[in-house]
This record gives sequence, C-alpha cells and structure tokens, in this order.
Amino acid sequence: MSAAFQFDHAIVAVADLDAATADFRALGFQAFYGGRHADGKTHNALVVFAGGGYLELLAPTDVNFLANKDTVDLSSFLDFVARGDGWAGYALLVQDIDRAAEAMRARRLKVTGPTANGRKRPDGEQIAWRTLAVDNSRTPFFITDETPRVLRVPDDADKITHDNGVTAVDSLVVAVQKLDKGVAHYQAMLGLEPGPGPHIPSAETASFRLGDFTLVLAAPGDYDSPLYGYLRDRGEAPFEIRLRTTQPEHEGLCSLKQSHGARIALIGP
Repeated sequence: MSAAFQFDHAIVAVADLDAATADFRALGFQAFYGGRHADGKTHNALVVFAGGGYLELLAPTDVNFLANKDTVDLSSFLDFVARGDGWAGYALLVQDIDRAAEAMRARRLKVTGPTANGRKRPDGEQIAWRTLAVDNSRTPFFITDETPRVLRVPDDADKITHDNGVTAVDSLVVAVQKLDKGVAHYQAMLGLEPGPGPHIPSAETASFRLGDFTLVLAAPGDYDSPLYGYLRDRGEAPFEIRLRTTQPEHEGLCSLKQSHGARIALIGP
C-alpha cells in the first residue's frame, strides 16, 4: 500500500458540457458546473464522491470547436475531444509533488513540471494547483493543491450524494499496449511493486494498490480483445472505472451513450 499517491480524478472529454452534464444526471450522478480553466480553452463539470475522488467532464469553451478543430491548438485535452467523447486521462494526487518529480527523474523518467494551473469557480473563487507529467502523458498525470483541496473538490452533502448510490471509486482499468512494458513504466513512476490483476476476458492484467483504490493495467491477451480497437482509437488511456454503490438495483455497466463513451461500471460495496 502506498500513502504517497492517491486516486484524484478521471477525465471524460466531451464536446458539449451541458449535454454531458444532463446525461450524467440522468444516470443518477449529481453533476455540477465546476468553472473555466485558467487558459480559457476548457471548462468542466464535476461528479464528486464521498470517498474523495471524482469524475471531470471536460469540454471546449468554444462551441464551434469541432467545426474548426483542424486549425486550433489541440492542447488542454482538446485532442481527445477531437477524437470523440470518452476517457481522456486521469490524475493521481501527491502531497509533495517536487519530491515526486525528483524521484521520477532519478529513475530516468522524462518529467515535465511541476506546472502551475488553476480554475475560477462559478462563485468567483480562484483555485490553484500544480501538475506533473511523465512523457507528456495524461495517463496518468500528477496533481497537488496550492489552495485548499475542498475548494477544488467540494464535499457538500448535496454534491456528493448521488441518486444511484455511488459513494467511492473502487478501481480504474487502464489500457496499455504491452503488459510488461506498462508494468515497468508504472513501477518507475510510483516506486511500487505490482500485484496480480483481476480477470478480464481476452486481457492480461496487473495491478497496483494505492490505499483503498486499485489501479489495473490491462493489455490485449488475444485478437478478440476489445482493447485492440480501443488502443488504436484512443491510445493508452483509461478503459473502465468501477464505482461502489450502496444500491444493488443500480449495479452494472452504465449506458455508453449517456456516459459519453466512458465505460463506467457500478459494483457493490
């Protein structure tokens, strides 16, 4: 178990934030507007859980983005929006991001940052954080708060109570091209030894335990694996998140249409 890293959030890239927010609410999630990012290119809605992690619905602020995507800057996760709605990355929370960067560099990883970022909430409150990336990847990136985390991730009862009974993030399955290479890369990032992964049909898996959260790496195990097409379309990225619910009637895979292409499975506590 590691106390150095914790699951922070997973990102769903969407073209239309209002539509995505409405769809997630229809799935029983209490999605709410988060605000506009400091660069002005994106804004978000959040789905926050009592366990502390959250989902971020991330969209371009330019409503004509998709029509002009060939001529605009595709940074700030906009490249994922251009590929179609779905998973775009995830973040791990680290308290001492400078120390984490130093340790990763010592293990010969190509590290960018820590880089300052922020967002203005609808109530006008300015929040700030810093991020760290390895090989310019968003799967994962690392984040630490410069302002109190509760400003970025509210814990108000009306925001963390969901009609579908979800209370926490159980695990995240990340698609990787080759399991051995993926495991070695994550060992270098996290400084942890892997354990066996869960059974996933037509896949090879390994896992890393971060507190009460499990990070699963999954690589195609044979030619029938859906991971092949997924990796072709979105690259190494989150494949499925598993959320704990207290309501058995809501267990199962959420509608991919309503979840905007992001595989979200609700499981028992």
